[in-house]
Amino acid sequence: MENKTFSKLEIIYKIFAIIGIIILLWYTIETYKIRKNSELQVSLTVRPYLGFIADPSPYTITNKSNNVALNIFQFSKINNQFYLAEETSVGSALSPQATIHFDKTQNKPISSSEIIRRMPNIKPLVDYISKKEVNAFVVIYEDLFGNKLFTSIYGSGDNFDKASETMYIKDLH
Repeated sequence: MENKTFSKLEIIYKIFAIIGIIILLWYTIETYKIRKNSELQVSLTVRPYLGFIADPSPYTITNKSNNVALNIFQFSKINNQFYLAEETSVGSALSPQATIHFDKTQNKPISSSEIIRRMPNIKPLVDYISKKEVNAFVVIYEDLFGNKLFTSIYGSGDNFDKASETMYIKDLH
C-alpha cells in the first residue's frame, strides 16, 4: 500500500479547482435566472391585454395592448349558470386598440361540462370560475405564441364592478 502525500502545490491546485467549479456553478445559476427574466419580459411585451366594459348590453371588449389577440372566446357565469357567446359575436382576431361589441342577450345557457367538452384545455379556468361566489364575465384569447390567457371581471347581478384579473390559463394549474 502506497502512502501518498500531497505537495503544497498540489493542494493549492485542488483548492483553486474547487473554487473554479463553485464559481462556474454560481455563474450558471445566475445566467439561468437572467434568461428566465428575459423570457418573462418578452412574453409581457407580446402579450395582448383585453379590457372590457360589461355594463348594460352591448358589452365592449377593447384590445388595450400593441399586440393582436387571437381566437377570442367569451363566456359568463351569472347566478351559477354559465352562458356562452355566439362564436360569430366575438371573433377570431382583435388588432391592437380595436374594439368589438356584442349583445349579452345573444349568450346561450350552457353547462360547465359542455364548455369543457368543447375546449378541454380551459378546464382549469372553468373550475376556477365555478368556485367563485360572484358572477363572472370571462374573455379567453391567445397571444402570438398560442398561449391562452383570460381576462375576467366579477360582480353581482348584471353589474360587473368588482376586481378584474388577467393571467395565463396555464398558471391556474
